[in-house]
Amino acid sequence: MYKEILNYQEKEREMIKIEKELGASSERQRLLRAKKFLNDFDKIESMNTRAQNLTIEFNKINGKIADLAKQLSEYDNMSGSSNGADEQNYFIKKVSQLDEKITSAEVDLAQVTTDINEHVKYFEDYKKKVKMAKDEFGEYKNKYDELKQSRQPEITDIQNLLSEIEGKIESDLFVRYKNIRSKKIFPALVPLSGENCGHCRMELAMNRISEIKDKKIIECEDCGRLIYIQE
Repeated sequence: MYKEILNYQEKEREMIKIEKELGASSERQRLLRAKKFLNDFDKIESMNTRAQNLTIEFNKINGKIADLAKQLSEYDNMSGSSNGADEQNYFIKKVSQLDEKITSAEVDLAQVTTDINEHVKYFEDYKKKVKMAKDEFGEYKNKYDELKQSRQPEITDIQNLLSEIEGKIESDLFVRYKNIRSKKIFPALVPLSGENCGHCRMELAMNRISEIKDKKIIECEDCGRLIYIQE
């Protein structure tokens, strides 16, 4: 009753083994690494936001310096036509205050300029890394495609055997098997081990033991696998 579905499962095991070997290959890993780097949109968005913020800050400080310089020029002009020592001292004080504000703003501007230059350098380095990642992606995509192609004859043989064996399996049993496999469970069919499920080791109740002896194949209530009695 279950000889053919066991054969089917063994062929699926061979297919899974090939898929795992392909997935674990250095070609596949290098390809995924390059793809992950190229798809790091959060990184790109972060760099764009940083550049925008630096530009806004640079323009803001530049505008502040321009306004202060304009005020300074006005006070310089007024100080030349001041009336009396008190007025002259007032202008001198205002000019001194504006000088300090301009100096402070220039320090801030110098820091922002440094930050901009560092960000530009970081962006240039990132562009180089993007180019390298694109080259690596192209190289290892080709290598991975070649590797998959080299395994294709094996895969095709197994696929053909699976189709052939499927035609020999009782339809209801095959539906149950495929339903379990759709949940990424493997193996889907396991032997009874004493009075336990051959996979999760859950002990079966006596009525379930009787059921498996009668129906030959039952479903484990714990792990969901099909359990059969070995002949």
